Amino acid sequence: MRVIEVDLTGVASRDQFRAAFAPHLPLAADHAELWPSLSSALMFLPEPCRLRLVGWSGFAARMPRYAKRLRGLLAFILQLPEHSVHLDGCHPPEVEYAEPGAAPDRRGT
Repeated sequence: MRVIEVDLTGVASRDQFRAAFAPHLPLAADHAELWPSLSSALMFLPEPCRLRLVGWSGFAARMPRYAKRLRGLLAFILQLPEHSVHLDGCHPPEVEYAEPGAAPDRRGT
């Protein structure tokens, strides 16, 4: 299973947030389109994967509104009925909230 590891350690601005995700997922350059593009990218992943969010607790403390919105987005995607998400081989991610230096969760790999 592919692991998408997003390092949120030190992320404290919207530009840093976008920069942390951009190498892994196709995101809009315009901040006004950031959340819709992140939602689409996470909802329509072409293969099963684990989204590993490193530095989550520090990120949530620095950017609580973004953390709440991201956690809500992921919870929404994961609660959708299987038939509404698994279209044309698209897969919602497994999500791991991790701390820096923590060993990756190897379940399902």
